[in-house]
Amino acid sequence: MTENVQLFLISFFGVIFIIQLIMSAFFSDVEIDTDIGDMSVGLSLGDIFSLKGIVNFFLGGSITSYNVGLNSITGVLLSILGGLILVVVLGLMYSLLYKLQCERKLDTIGDLVGKTAKITSKKGSFMMIQAEINGSLEEVEARLSDNIIDDSKYKIGDSVTIINNIGGKYIVE
Repeated sequence: MTENVQLFLISFFGVIFIIQLIMSAFFSDVEIDTDIGDMSVGLSLGDIFSLKGIVNFFLGGSITSYNVGLNSITGVLLSILGGLILVVVLGLMYSLLYKLQCERKLDTIGDLVGKTAKITSKKGSFMMIQAEINGSLEEVEARLSDNIIDDSKYKIGDSVTIINNIGGKYIVE
């Protein structure tokens, strides 16, 4: 009888764990149960007493109790320890993966030289251009090169090439 209950608990919490894993992998923009805060890697009390933490505890405890047995106080303590170990390991793994997801390799100013950008607004030879920075489109200030005499041929929506950066202002042509 106890074996059937243990197998039911393993199956039940295993299915919930797999559903959470799939939702975290494919629907990670929908964060229902995450509170990382200052992005420090570690576990807070909120991480342990969350839905993921509770499911991980019961899954780890159920698997350990099925393998060890609940015949003695040692078996019960080992089951609790197995659940706690799974909570800590998976909690740290989730924290590290979330931190890795949020880290970005920052482009330096010089990295944009030679890239193509679109004009989004223009006033004389000064303009705002939309360039890909760190994998996302962002608007930055730019001006036309001094070699260009007729700036009227450049319209909003045209593509330009970033040729230089002087004092934080991009030079385009």
